[in-house]
Amino acid sequence: MRLELNSSGNELLQAIENAPRIVTDQEEATAALSQSLVAKKVSKSKAHDRCYDEVMALEHAKQIEVNVPSVYRIVKGNDRLYYIIMERIQGKTLEQLWSSIGWFETLLYSWQLRKIVKLMRQSVSVRGGGLASGRYFSSHLEGINRLVRHISPTHLAKYLNWWLFNCRPTTLTPRPGLFLRPLEHHVFTHQDLAPRNIIVDPQDRLWIVGWGYAGYFPIYVEYTAMQHHAMDRVDNPSFKARLARWRWYFLRWIVAGSYPREARALFEISRRSTQFKAGSNPPYRDRKLGGSVVPVDSRWEFGLQD
Repeated sequence: MRLELNSSGNELLQAIENAPRIVTDQEEATAALSQSLVAKKVSKSKAHDRCYDEVMALEHAKQIEVNVPSVYRIVKGNDRLYYIIMERIQGKTLEQLWSSIGWFETLLYSWQLRKIVKLMRQSVSVRGGGLASGRYFSSHLEGINRLVRHISPTHLAKYLNWWLFNCRPTTLTPRPGLFLRPLEHHVFTHQDLAPRNIIVDPQDRLWIVGWGYAGYFPIYVEYTAMQHHAMDRVDNPSFKARLARWRWYFLRWIVAGSYPREARALFEISRRSTQFKAGSNPPYRDRKLGGSVVPVDSRWEFGLQD
């Protein structure tokens, strides 16, 4: 059966279920619908908001001339399952290529990626979080205490510094050396620029996928995320693996700058915010995490019912 984008939701769900999965260094959750289409699965908690945050991030990235897949449709399976049908980019991920390229290619890709991040950082906002929901879907900033939607840079700094100075003061030592100063604005951030999310096409151009964590964050978050997520599949102690990690750290420095103190601060905040569940609550925690506030957008023919 030939897949049509204007097919019913049930037909599309059936096609997605029967489609093979994309294979890179491993089998991915994304389904290959055809040579030109893929369906990305979004199934975590708050899937509706995550789905629309990713779609809005893709749309915004395209507007500022970052190479990203075009979004064609969203299909809803149930309250916790959505699929984003988008353009399939031909090529190999940087993760697939990483062990076979040298320092020269690393430098070339570093400069391409640096230009992409520079374009993204020119897009600023005082409203943080995902572009649609304003939520902070971040392994670095959420912990167990989710932030209020669209939090400002000043309020975000107060929240983060609470964990460094005021969290369990009788148990934990305050960390004044890791103080995070309030910034003027947030910048548009991918937050998962790992080699698996960077595709090199046959013309050696870089395409960025995997925008599920994208939004407006402090400028240092891209650096921290690249450190945290990047080479998670190159973790053996061999010299070749260490060299691969060193090249990634070199690329990260060129692309995202250097924010080691901020990275240490976020690591400590993440540790504290996931370890301690009791005691005084930090400021600007979202205590109203009920239903979604993201509106349905008919541009992508949202929904299962037709």
